Amino acid sequence: MFGPMNLGLTVDEARKRAMDALTSVQMQDCADSPTHFLSHGQKKRVAIAGILAMDPDVMIMDEPTAGLDYPSMVRLRETINELYGSGKTLLIATHDIDWAWEWADLVYVMAKGQIVAGGRPEDILNCEEHSQLGFSRPIIGKIYSSLVKASPDKRQEVPRNIDDLLTWLRIP
Repeated sequence: MFGPMNLGLTVDEARKRAMDALTSVQMQDCADSPTHFLSHGQKKRVAIAGILAMDPDVMIMDEPTAGLDYPSMVRLRETINELYGSGKTLLIATHDIDWAWEWADLVYVMAKGQIVAGGRPEDILNCEEHSQLGFSRPIIGKIYSSLVKASPDKRQEVPRNIDDLLTWLRIP
């Protein structure tokens, strides 16, 4: 309720927003739990709920999936997808190249505090200069590029997820 209260909302409205936000990140059952008793993943979801309770148009997240076990990462990514689907603008800093490849509309690569490349994930993350820019290529991009080198006539829009790659390969 901290954020909504600082926005000048009444206690009742702040409580409603907080509970709605906790529900949206599947943490309503922990509403009365002290945060120091929560797991790392639960703390991240509660932090997102705290932001959601203020109803921002834009959310900025720094490494939201870092340090999470697989189930917590999946849950958090589902929450992020729901936020994106609801019209929120999300700016996410991540080292997870495969996730950025599949999920992002635009990517910007930073090195030494400077933006060194930016554009569509398939143009930036699968580029030949990836090592000089400081990251590895996404696995789907590597597979696609290797297969296109072997069969240049198969070139098409670069697949962004496993299902698209399998379709391109014509594997049901």
